[in-house]
Amino acid sequence: MIDELPVQAIIKEVEVPTQQIIVNNEIRTITANVYSLCCSSCGRVIYSFNPGESYPDVYKILINAKEELSEQFCYCPKCGKALRYDFDIIDGEIIDEQVSV
Repeated sequence: MIDELPVQAIIKEVEVPTQQIIVNNEIRTITANVYSLCCSSCGRVIYSFNPGESYPDVYKILINAKEELSEQFCYCPKCGKALRYDFDIIDGEIIDEQVSV
């Protein structure tokens, strides 16, 4: 069945809260853009990397961790789709798989 085929996990930049501060008795949230591993079906963030990590660094980490990712995050917790982690390098260059939302 087509619905049972795994969907590719993608790398995209998302805005995440990093801390909260109180200014004039108001809580304000400080955010940062970080690269995250996301489900390509529903967009749910599976794992976020540290702020400041570059796309090539994140990509290399994911290439080396394919086995661990497949074991640890085999299904999306939101939509239940099986995930696959087939990140490819073509002609020795990193392919930017970012999807603009």
